Amino acid sequence: MYFVAQELREIMAQLGFRTVNEMVGQAQKLNRNKTIDFYKSNGLDLSPILHKVAVSEGTKLYNTEKQDHNLEKALDFKIIKQAHPALFRKERTVIDAKINNMDRAFGAIISNEISKIYGAQGLPDNTLKVNFTGSAGQSFAAFATKGLNLVINGNTNDYLGKGLSGAKVAVKVPEEATIVPRR
Repeated sequence: MYFVAQELREIMAQLGFRTVNEMVGQAQKLNRNKTIDFYKSNGLDLSPILHKVAVSEGTKLYNTEKQDHNLEKALDFKIIKQAHPALFRKERTVIDAKINNMDRAFGAIISNEISKIYGAQGLPDNTLKVNFTGSAGQSFAAFATKGLNLVINGNTNDYLGKGLSGAKVAVKVPEEATIVPRR
C-alpha cells in the first residue's frame, strides 16, 4: 500500500493537486484520448456524466457533513436484545417479529455481532431463527452469517441475501399474493 500511496502522490503532483479532496469533481483533468480509438468505447459519449456543472464559489464537491443513519433504531438491535441466549450461550432461540420496508439490510448488524464473538465460524447451524411477517426492506439478510436462519412470510425488496455468509434464508409468499411475471 505504501507504493500505491506514493504513486498516487506523484500523479496528484503532476496534476497540480495537494489533496484528494481537491481532485473531487475535476473532470476536466481526465484524459480520455486513449479510449477514443478503443473498439469498446466507439460511439460512447460520456460528456453528460463528465460534464462539470457550474456551482457558486465555495460550494463543496465532496461530503463535508456527517450523516445520521439512525442506526440505533435498526431492527437488528431489537432482535439482538431478544437473542441473548443464542448469541452468548449458543442456545437455540426462535423469535417472531414484524418487519417493514423501512427495515433495510436486516442481518448485517447482528452478523457483525456474531462475527465479533465467534469469528468466521459463526454460530452452529440454526442457533438463531427469526420468523418475520411483513415486507422487508432493501438488502434483507445482507451479509448474514452462519447460525442465522431468517424466514420471512411476506416479501422482500431488492438485494435479498447479498453477501450471504452462511445463513439460511427463506421467503414464504402468502397464498393470496399475486405474482406478476417480468416482461
